Amino acid sequence: MTDSTDTPTPRPCFLSGRPLHALLFALILLAGLLPRIYGLERESIWWDEFTSVVHLEPPSDWSADPQFVRWNQMVIRNTAPSLLGFWKQNRSMDPATMPLYYTFEYLWSRHASSDFDTQRYLSIFIGMLLLPAAYLLGRMFFGPGGGLVVMLCVALSPIHIQFSREIRMYGLMTVLAAVSVYSYARIVGGGGRRWWVLHGLNNMVLFWTHPFAVLIPFTEFVFWALAFPRDWRRIGKWIGLHVLAVAPVAVYIASIRFWDQSSTDTWMRVPNLNELAGDLFADDAIGMTYQLNASEAFWNLFLVPEAAGAVAAFRWTVGTWYMAAVLLAVAWFFAKDLLRVRAAACAAGGCDAPPAADKGPAGAPCRWKLFLLLWFLLPPLVLFAASYFWRPCMMPRYTLHCSLALYCILAGGVTALPWRSLRAGAVGLLLCFYGYQLSLMLPEPQHPDWRSAIAALKAEGKTDDFILVHNWLWKRVFAYNLGPVPNLVDYGSGWDVLAEKAAFLTDLNLPSTVAPGERRGVWVTAQTDYYARGPLADLERELKLRGLSFDYREFGGIQHVCLYRVGREPGAVMPPGTADALSGEPAREFGDLSLEFWRAGEYENAVAAARKAQAITPGFARAWSYEGMAQKELGRNQEALAAFQKAVSLDFHDYPWSHVNIAMLLLDMDRYQEALDASLRALQLLPNDAWAHACLGRAYHGLGRVDDAIAALEKAASLDPNDQRLRDLLQTARTGGGSPQ
Repeated sequence: MTDSTDTPTPRPCFLSGRPLHALLFALILLAGLLPRIYGLERESIWWDEFTSVVHLEPPSDWSADPQFVRWNQMVIRNTAPSLLGFWKQNRSMDPATMPLYYTFEYLWSRHASSDFDTQRYLSIFIGMLLLPAAYLLGRMFFGPGGGLVVMLCVALSPIHIQFSREIRMYGLMTVLAAVSVYSYARIVGGGGRRWWVLHGLNNMVLFWTHPFAVLIPFTEFVFWALAFPRDWRRIGKWIGLHVLAVAPVAVYIASIRFWDQSSTDTWMRVPNLNELAGDLFADDAIGMTYQLNASEAFWNLFLVPEAAGAVAAFRWTVGTWYMAAVLLAVAWFFAKDLLRVRAAACAAGGCDAPPAADKGPAGAPCRWKLFLLLWFLLPPLVLFAASYFWRPCMMPRYTLHCSLALYCILAGGVTALPWRSLRAGAVGLLLCFYGYQLSLMLPEPQHPDWRSAIAALKAEGKTDDFILVHNWLWKRVFAYNLGPVPNLVDYGSGWDVLAEKAAFLTDLNLPSTVAPGERRGVWVTAQTDYYARGPLADLERELKLRGLSFDYREFGGIQHVCLYRVGREPGAVMPPGTADALSGEPAREFGDLSLEFWRAGEYENAVAAARKAQAITPGFARAWSYEGMAQKELGRNQEALAAFQKAVSLDFHDYPWSHVNIAMLLLDMDRYQEALDASLRALQLLPNDAWAHACLGRAYHGLGRVDDAIAALEKAASLDPNDQRLRDLLQTARTGGGSPQ
């Protein structure tokens, strides 16, 4: 392999015969595919994925549903009109979004399938590409046997399986990282132009996967500068290539306006030392790193619950042993080189010389062990330092690619063992370890199991039942998984507000429109904290305080989903003053409930919810606006006008369309001068609103100022040329008909 006596040829594959080698390669591919597709249809969309899919074209059967418009409103989404529009919408959801993965995702949605289940197959395809890439890395460093070991680790790694199923960019970033390292090693080893072209193009694309993808070429630079400091000409060429590649990315990243740290502290924090150690050494040990949820469901198939729980709890011991084994493997990996240090390392007279041309790492294995160590440790340590000295920015998934270096180190340790039986035994231990990890991971969905909760709700509930979700954000995610349905879905941010809304809806005591003789039910659903189980003691306390009874169901995932069916205890009443000190902004949240009722066409209930908001905070202007909207739909124009006027008197700027509604109501009452004044006030706040201009035109027409009316209506029609009603109003004014209606 090389002229240096200190660099032995990588050990040949410990498996004899090429056919067997090819068979093992195929079997590992299959072993990687099966857990990636197992139970895929049971995975719900969770928040991270929601930001990725929410603005894609929805499934065709959803688009045709009569509840589709209201579902859009519940989810707060709009289908992206173009790829550029999709990029912009993604940045509004996740400011640090880089566009490469989302480009593939958008094209897949448009040309393959819009069903979000099939989006996971795009990620699986990308994730499966990592297996042969991992094989090439391992073979380059430690021969064919090493390649198979690295490939096996990737195939069975729980964290790689999970991110091969996620509708996110981390699998793509890891594949490109593997190609980057492979082509980089060829370049440093003296590879020709084709490797430079591959490396440059790959890294140019890599930068567009994630802001922290830059840590991969950063590690490559640090190694080149440390291991081959005299190779400055090629280092300069490499730097120039990357400056060109990173310049547009740097401009893009500089434009990112990420969320304020105070808004991310609940889920992004500085890891403690145990979490850092788990991230560095035990990504694949479930429980040692905060990425995956452990479940005893598999063991429940064979053991009594107590024994199954004990087997699952053994993961902490297994994880500790695994970390110790990794440290031993690292020590063994470097032991031979540390023992012979300089004498053998410089025997060929060129410690600073680059590897032999086109031989890559095989030309200088000692130094390339240093590269693997840097790749394994440097990116997470950089993020840990940034988290400690700047702001929290470290998650294990951000450095998923570093696990490839660990697998190479493990492969180096295995292939360096002196006897075939020892090497086979080491692989057997790896298989046992990964088999145990998969038994903890696969039986239940990893994401919060909204799908099972929704299936239970649909099976046991009615299509006109009320559904409440804990907080506004999870309401959007829940509604997305739910799809278009007739049910009214709302939220409560605090446990007390959630229980107060449940009591309010229960006490409406509304008859069901789909089940004669029954009342409309009330359901409450919420997530636990990460890795926690229900029931939710705080919520249950608030429900009981209000005299509510409940049935409880729980569903798994990294955050368990708790589902409550709520009712009123016979004869129970809510103690006076219970709602006097609700947390957060309860008036706003009851106002949002009023809006949901309005969207559902339940105007009397919308009035009731708005008045509940007014009772909580009489000065909350939006509640009066929502009442006005509902009263207007009920044909109670005087009550509607009074509510809108109250709203604008409390806060002139809060809800500009209240001024438009006032103008419309006054026009219907033939109070044209007042309508004109209201229209002008509306236009102060909504200068480009078509209906504000239309109201102005109608008011002018009613006052006999026809030219002014035509000018205002022409402006309205130009602002919304697709609205036939505006064109009809304009035509009436031009032909000298009666007052446009």
